[in-house]
Amino acid sequence: MDFEFTAEQVAIRDTIRELVQDRVAPRAAEIDAKSEYPKDIETLFAENGILGIPFPEEYGGISGSSVTICMGIEEIAKACASSSLILAVQALGSYPILVAGSEEQKKRLCPPLASGEKVAAYALSEPGSGSDAAAMKTRAKRYGNEYVLSGTKQFITHGSVAGTLVVFAETEPGNDHRGISAFVLERETSPWIVSKIEHKLGIRGSPTAQIVLEEVKVPALNYVKDRQQFGQPISSFQGIQFMLADIATQIEAARHLVYLSATKADSKAPDLTKTAAMAKLFASDMAMRATTDCVQLLGGYGYISDYPVERMMRDAKITQIYEGTNQIQRVVIARALLR
Repeated sequence: MDFEFTAEQVAIRDTIRELVQDRVAPRAAEIDAKSEYPKDIETLFAENGILGIPFPEEYGGISGSSVTICMGIEEIAKACASSSLILAVQALGSYPILVAGSEEQKKRLCPPLASGEKVAAYALSEPGSGSDAAAMKTRAKRYGNEYVLSGTKQFITHGSVAGTLVVFAETEPGNDHRGISAFVLERETSPWIVSKIEHKLGIRGSPTAQIVLEEVKVPALNYVKDRQQFGQPISSFQGIQFMLADIATQIEAARHLVYLSATKADSKAPDLTKTAAMAKLFASDMAMRATTDCVQLLGGYGYISDYPVERMMRDAKITQIYEGTNQIQRVVIARALLR
């Protein structure tokens, strides 16, 4: 499948690349060390239209293309994984609105997200259910023109900083996935309680929150190279060269799978679920292997915070866990193959 970038996508990528090199990369180590959410980076992205990438022009955005979203996330993540999640979660949190929302909901809810006036979050996981969404205990009951939501959501990326929260709740108990609905909560009218901020191994600048919903009312309208060894650079050893070659090959293979999935998402290909699961599985496993190998290549220097590679290894681990564990991705792939 052809997934060459358009001239517009290349221009967006180059703009993000320059911005990241100048403004994000110098902040990355500090963001990680302080475990702080980079509000200044969020503002920077908003001012430069980056948070509008997930949205089509008719809803105030600049793209709406999955490929362009992937390009943006990749460029930011090269410097700071935590900062890349500002764009990634903006896309994730708005996706249910764009896919399943009514035209009225899209026109009302998307522009503040596209402009960066608000950031979004996506609340699916619960203390007793992560990848098994059908086991959720959050309930939504309708009373007249509004729903009342009660429950607890766990590991919600940006749940403490979001202005818009898409919450999944059970509206038809006992009906498995078919009884689950999505609701758009806006902080100013349907406030949620942040009961805990997790302390994490990696992506420390991206707050992960536990959220409590205590009879939150939601309008029905919102139902929706330098180290040397033995007198020569270690890069001259054949074994090291092979390791570097393997890393580069795996990165390129992962990139192709990711962009293939993004292209299939844009074209609404029927086998998107299988390809996306393959991409998530391979790319995240590759990220963990590659960063671990890079720490090894740098020896003791790879283990200290003077160099960014140890941070990259810590940040890589979560990619094997969140948004569907890699064990679950294997189940998804196998089911698709055995149909």
